[in-house]
Amino acid sequence: MRTIIILFTLAVLGSSCRTVPYYTTIEKMTAIKPGMKLDAVNSALAVTPHDYYLDVNRGKKIMVYKYKHRYHKILKLEIASERGLSAGAPRYRKPSDAYFVFDQNSGKLEGYITDLGRAKGVDVLNNENYLKLFLKDPEKMRGLSSGNKKGSGASNKKGKKRSLLGKLIKTILFPVTLITDIIFK
Repeated sequence: MRTIIILFTLAVLGSSCRTVPYYTTIEKMTAIKPGMKLDAVNSALAVTPHDYYLDVNRGKKIMVYKYKHRYHKILKLEIASERGLSAGAPRYRKPSDAYFVFDQNSGKLEGYITDLGRAKGVDVLNNENYLKLFLKDPEKMRGLSSGNKKGSGASNKKGKKRSLLGKLIKTILFPVTLITDIIFK
């Protein structure tokens, strides 16, 4: 009888130590593909949704997941060394939200967007439109007329307009958080 009580106590203690993860990571979010079902998304992210919204007019379910950004902490002495590039244990900070949009009828994932994507999405789309217009008609976008090959006054103002190179760098090097089309308009 005593061994049964000890085994039962150990089983209860062993099962109660397991904690359910609250946050997912960006690494796990990259494995998500459009068309996945809710159960597949939950298992790929290894968490359950934190919040749930229902858009009845458009027939969409919006699941909110929490995630954190990965970084590693190193000693100041190791910053300039090669060891500083890979040393230190991975840590996570900056909790954020990711919004996954599912079709209410089929239950399939249509896309997702993060807090950063919602905040910076307008700038990214504006830069994309600027680049498309520039590639279509470079002379017009530079402010040059067909008879005048000098730059316009607008392009010479410091701090007012970004250079094309600056826009290209921002667009190319901007961390991609918009995986599919922005659904929140």
